[in-house]
Amino acid sequence: MTLTDGLRQRPLVEKDCAGVYWRSPLSHAFVARFSTVQLSISELAATSLELPWVFQRLQGKWSAVALLRPVKAKQCPWLSTDGELALDRIPFLLRMYPFCLMPDASSQVLAYWDDPESISSAGQPFFENGQLSGPLTKVAQAFGRYVSGVQTVHQMGAELHAAGVLRVGDDASSGAPELFNVDETALQELSGETLKALMATGTLGSAHAQLLSQHHLTKFHRRTPKVMPAVAPAEPQAERNFLDALADDFMSGEDLRPGVLAP
Repeated sequence: MTLTDGLRQRPLVEKDCAGVYWRSPLSHAFVARFSTVQLSISELAATSLELPWVFQRLQGKWSAVALLRPVKAKQCPWLSTDGELALDRIPFLLRMYPFCLMPDASSQVLAYWDDPESISSAGQPFFENGQLSGPLTKVAQAFGRYVSGVQTVHQMGAELHAAGVLRVGDDASSGAPELFNVDETALQELSGETLKALMATGTLGSAHAQLLSQHHLTKFHRRTPKVMPAVAPAEPQAERNFLDALADDFMSGEDLRPGVLAP
């Protein structure tokens, strides 16, 4: 995720978590800190119906990232003033907050954001008896599946780039040179053989989904949603929130344990 303030990532390892506890955030206000969020392969279709997303190339690898707001803007048009995120399908990394993946050399490690709202001296323990706590075991498993889906996106982006259909986004869409859109004209001009190959791997579908998602860029020019109708105050029931978030997870993949680099 692309961060806009001083929040830091910390690796989730037992020796650094003594006396530190976590809880789920009480709202989605933290989303205001981020301008993009990385997507797994199984999120592309649903995201295309709600958010604009683009391909991103970093250190030779291609990823798909949802745009939460224009790069130079300070407001996310889907985030209300009381911290409610007006999306039917919230991206995985936002649902897992404060947990995340932290860059480590050429790979990544399971980590967390040091947000004082979620990380403090009270709440749920990270570890119990030298092992991940029950809820965090499920989090690690879910991140393993997420990483597997991200690897698929790496390959799809590489295939589209090799086919010559990715173009650097202009200021009206991405605002950053490392973000790429599918060029619809170039896609239409591909040979039948190339289109067949892209279709066989599912890559052609991702190209059409990215084009479809660009419709949502018009929402960048609307006002931030107002305060949502009042509801009963939320209680910080972190374990239940995480189990609910994990209930509809996807794909197969290896568990990602703390301190172990993702493939």
